Amino acid sequence: MLKLTEVAERLNCSLANVYGLKDAGLLSVVSTGASGKGFRVTSEELERFIAERRGSRRKDSPAFPKKSSPQPFKHLDGTRLLAAWKKRGSPDDRQDADSARSSPSSRGPSKSQAS
Repeated sequence: MLKLTEVAERLNCSLANVYGLKDAGLLSVVSTGASGKGFRVTSEELERFIAERRGSRRKDSPAFPKKSSPQPFKHLDGTRLLAAWKKRGSPDDRQDADSARSSPSSRGPSKSQAS
């Protein structure tokens, strides 16, 4: 039985990619330990996975399943982030820190005080 880090080494990919294959149901794993946090892959399962993927490198192949529902943010996506802000009722005309107005005390003396 192989650890997921060993599977990642054999597939020459990241550990996150292996977890993604596991989560998508494309790679069968065996849960180990009392807490169920450890995972192992049999050599036979890894060979089956590799054999199934040989020659199927097109993006529309089962190796690249299409997600049916939106997933929580894994990476920052400006369009989705703005939509989430609007959904929560946050103002969409919000100013960034770079474009926010300075407070009166940070602008120096006013014209009436300078005279």
